[in-house]
Amino acid sequence: MAEQLYGIRKYLRDNGYGDDDITYDMNSRTVQLKGKDFYKTNPQAQTNADYGLQQGSTYAPQSELAKALRDYRGTDRSNQVDSTVNSMTQNVNNKPFVYQKPDEWSFNKDSNPLYQNAVNSAKTNITTGQNNTLANLRSKGQANSSLSETLAQQISARELGKVESDILPQIMQQDYQRYRDGVENDYRGQVFNYQAGQDQIRNQSALAQLLNGLNQNDADNAYREDVLANQQKNERIGLAQWLSQTYGVDAQPKYDTQVAFNQVAGMKPLNAQQFDWQKAISDRDYSRGVLESDRSYNLQQLGQQANIANMGQDNAYKWATLGWNKDPNNPDNLYKNAQIGALNNKGQKVATAEDYAGYIDKMLTRDSDGNITTSPKQLETMILGAGMSDYENAKLFARYNLPMTDAQMNLLNTRGN
Repeated sequence: MAEQLYGIRKYLRDNGYGDDDITYDMNSRTVQLKGKDFYKTNPQAQTNADYGLQQGSTYAPQSELAKALRDYRGTDRSNQVDSTVNSMTQNVNNKPFVYQKPDEWSFNKDSNPLYQNAVNSAKTNITTGQNNTLANLRSKGQANSSLSETLAQQISARELGKVESDILPQIMQQDYQRYRDGVENDYRGQVFNYQAGQDQIRNQSALAQLLNGLNQNDADNAYREDVLANQQKNERIGLAQWLSQTYGVDAQPKYDTQVAFNQVAGMKPLNAQQFDWQKAISDRDYSRGVLESDRSYNLQQLGQQANIANMGQDNAYKWATLGWNKDPNNPDNLYKNAQIGALNNKGQKVATAEDYAGYIDKMLTRDSDGNITTSPKQLETMILGAGMSDYENAKLFARYNLPMTDAQMNLLNTRGN
């Protein structure tokens, strides 16, 4: 079972990328992410249903997509680290912070608009006061006197004196305060900018460390995935070897465990097969032993039955002789003696080799081609256990191609002719 395939676009969406980030280069058959190559699809995509283009979409195994995304992000982060380090280097190599002292405070009342406004207001007041004083003196007939001149000068001096003694110090104090406020603001601004620069360096350092940490995590994850993949591969190989050794087949490693076991479905392990084989042999040997025991028993029983029959006939003969031979000249006794003779001949008859061969043939074991598989030793035991004459035994030895003695050969040659 092959590894499951995933749609590449869906996989990237699930990992936080938008459709606008994902493009496809038809010429190189490469899926691109934010303008950079992400995954190169199979060149046989249009005819291969397992990879690449499939009904207008791109597909790939999940493990390959995970590796491609890890590599892509790793490269992107590495570029960010390089850019950040370069910026940090520039910031560190810049001239160290030096407090820029402000110019010394200076005041020029002639160029100060507040002072000029105060002077102009005083002049207006002077003119108004002088006109009022002159009008008053005219009403008294003193307009051309020295008194009018004196009063005019006093008015002028008084108004301008107020500007110099009262207004100008206030204007100067306000101007100096503005100067001090400006100095403090400038100082705070310079310190703030310095701190902001330091914060930027610290933030860049933290960012570089974070990106490096993420790359290291990806490297660790990739290593663990490789170790796990190698472990799983070895487990698949180990399972295939175990199946091969256990079932005696050439099992192949499979991605899916169930598929691996399907290779030996319905089969018995070798040890079970060996057990069945040994049991079959044992059962066969047991059956053969029972059969041979039965054969021996039947042979013995046959011999005993023959002996019992002979004994019965012999006893009958003796009893008849005892009763009928009392008067040998009696005609009835002559007839009875003839019957006794016939009975005597019948009682002395034993089974022939031809008679016994029919029984032996039923007891023999044979292979599929009809060849006798009963051992010669067992055949010899069966023949000799019947209690027949040496001549009959010799005929059976010859019938079943058993090794014969010279005596047996002479019997066959002599009596057979």
